Amino acid sequence: MPTPNAAAGPDLVVDEGQLVPLDGSKSSDGDGSIVAYRWLQQSGPTVVLSDPTAAVATFVAPQVPTGGSDLAFQLTVTDNDGNVDTDTAKFHVANHYDPTSSLHVIGQDNDFLLGPVERLFTVNDGYFRAFLDMGQSIYVEYQGEGSSWLMAFAAPGNGPLLPGVYEGATRYPFQAANEPGLDLSVGETGAGCNQLTGRFVVHEAEYGPLRTVVSFAADFEVTCVGATGTVTGTVRFNDALPKPYPVLTIDVIDTPDPVKVRNTLTYQITVRNRGGVDAAGVALHTTFSDKITPVSADPRCTLTATAAGCTVGALPAGASTTLNVAVKPGRKGVLTGSTTATATGLAPVGPITTATQVQ
Repeated sequence: MPTPNAAAGPDLVVDEGQLVPLDGSKSSDGDGSIVAYRWLQQSGPTVVLSDPTAAVATFVAPQVPTGGSDLAFQLTVTDNDGNVDTDTAKFHVANHYDPTSSLHVIGQDNDFLLGPVERLFTVNDGYFRAFLDMGQSIYVEYQGEGSSWLMAFAAPGNGPLLPGVYEGATRYPFQAANEPGLDLSVGETGAGCNQLTGRFVVHEAEYGPLRTVVSFAADFEVTCVGATGTVTGTVRFNDALPKPYPVLTIDVIDTPDPVKVRNTLTYQITVRNRGGVDAAGVALHTTFSDKITPVSADPRCTLTATAAGCTVGALPAGASTTLNVAVKPGRKGVLTGSTTATATGLAPVGPITTATQVQ
């Protein structure tokens, strides 16, 4: 016997304060009609539904902590024969400062790529990834239903991309060694420029271990040679808006691991201010689980047999600094290093711990 089919809509990522629809209007019944709808919140911070008995209800996404919160709503539909069916819609409410990914492009007449249209893609439309190519050049890819976009960004000499303006870009990977590189492949058609001129502004470029890209954000302009129109756009990969106060993070790399006893072990310590406000009085402190022999340290650091203390001072918003500390472990086992960052008016950050095998 045919029964109703409840359709609560796709799972989505939404923003704090956004008016979110719960759309059950695509529910159906094979031998009659839907006569009743009922929405019930199953999990997450409690919200108020505009009308729990409507086919389409709405709610305002709540304020959530860093990392966001998940909400789930069950839709129950009843048909004219009294039969029922249920479906669930899930939403992730993102904090305003959580990392996200998006692509926004605007075309013009006679740009050879897109034409006079505008496109916006978010994590609700498909998935994003970023990866390294030659040197430290970065590809960002968006894959959605029937649409695949690929963008390339390269500093002169394929060196690390740093925040700033890159003028006079030509097509990657064919640019001259002293020029930045840029490329754009348009989703629906796969169109690209045989030759291009352009520019881009890097807002964020963070590299991770093993040739990974942690986050990237840039604005770009691409003009195919011979075209009279230009494609402009903004791409974000795992990029977060800066918070309105200093936010310190620490990364520590211990090299080599494992290390032979009484051989040099180097700690590369990077402190970054991910906030939107300068940090003052920044200092780093690393303690060792066993006595070591000091070898060398950044001029800002003082190194003893049990600890390293480094005075960074002011750290502007969005900036980072890296300090190297070299030691020689005195005996076999596991040498643990614990690093903490402090700054004026901020709670201590850390400890970040490394455990190095000493052979």
